[in-house]
Amino acid sequence: LFTQIMSLDPKSKTFNDDIARLGAQILPKPEKEKISGTLNPLDVMRYEELYGDIGITTNDTEVSANVKVAASRPRNFTDDEIKKNVQQDLTGNVPLETVLVGIDNLPLILNKDKAKAIATEMYKKNPTPAKPSVKPLGSENQLGTLGDFFNKLFK
Repeated sequence: LFTQIMSLDPKSKTFNDDIARLGAQILPKPEKEKISGTLNPLDVMRYEELYGDIGITTNDTEVSANVKVAASRPRNFTDDEIKKNVQQDLTGNVPLETVLVGIDNLPLILNKDKAKAIATEMYKKNPTPAKPSVKPLGSENQLGTLGDFFNKLFK
């Protein structure tokens, strides 16, 4: 194609049409499709090198990998996000002290004071119910503690 383009006469009446016809035959080298194609192992290694093990695999696309990167960075959580997580803890009967320690230990939360204040307020409104007492091993419909189970199993 290069020699055909070079052999065209720029003064010809059909020069522009000839250039367009030949130019249409030039196809760009196909590039790796980052948006819909999955990452190759080298890409995964680069992500791990930069961001640590945040769960990026060769099944991820560049877009999904970047979403995981963004989700792994510390940030300020919205009130609704905090409330949703605290509500899950309330529903799971997790004690307030455990929730507060969890907030302190989670590096993703930048607005820890706000998160602790919201958690404390939600727990004041809805205190966690007392945990049901565990019946001794051998009681009807009750296995006992996990330790009791293993002690019974290996005696």
